[in-house]
Amino acid sequence: MHRECVGSEWSKVNGGFMINLDSFSDCKIGIFGLGKTGIDSLNAFLVKETQIIAWDDNKENILNIKKTIDKEKNIHFSSVIDPFDVKRLDFVIVSPG
Repeated sequence: MHRECVGSEWSKVNGGFMINLDSFSDCKIGIFGLGKTGIDSLNAFLVKETQIIAWDDNKENILNIKKTIDKEKNIHFSSVIDPFDVKRLDFVIVSPG
């Protein structure tokens, strides 16, 4: 794991706190689950030019998401979790159904 990818910087937003995503630039992010929270996370990290591997067990959901995202973005979608891919990640978001 890259130390600069741990997201240790927090910002106060609307009375709460939020991770500063600037610390995730050039990191490899895994998103497990592409429901509402997973999609919101995906969209947030797309702005930061991160490398994203996104999994969802619903192949139709993946196809629908692919239609809405710029093909130039650095995203790999899969319905199967490959342990080799997971070991290469700097940060993982788990967003179950």
